[in-house]
Amino acid sequence: VPVEGGYLYQFHYPNHINMKEAVQVGYHENLASAKVIKAYHEGGHDGEIGIILNLTPSYPRDETNPEDVKAAQIADAFFNRSFLDPAVKGEFPSELIGIVNELDLMPVIHAEDLTVIKENTVDLLGINYYQ
Repeated sequence: VPVEGGYLYQFHYPNHINMKEAVQVGYHENLASAKVIKAYHEGGHDGEIGIILNLTPSYPRDETNPEDVKAAQIADAFFNRSFLDPAVKGEFPSELIGIVNELDLMPVIHAEDLTVIKENTVDLLGINYYQ
């Protein structure tokens, strides 16, 4: 379970429930991953470096209901693409940024951080899928 799980749910350390802080922690997880990838590549190591993500499909309860479809898209942006897109594409999903901004949950971001994330994507991607 990612670190931010301790800020979203009551079953992991630090057991401090705060969505704004969870978003900040998730952002820093992505930044830390990009920094490690950068250090690995600059170190001239043989091999590849990547990430393993727990991805969970998000399905609308009713595919004919626009609100259900939107809810599934939001869940996918938060729980999958918030880590998948930065790791593979080097950027956060635009719909996620819009939602986080609208809800006043935007993390503290430094412009140079976004450059680090953009320029240091994974060489390989592992997926845990337990469904």
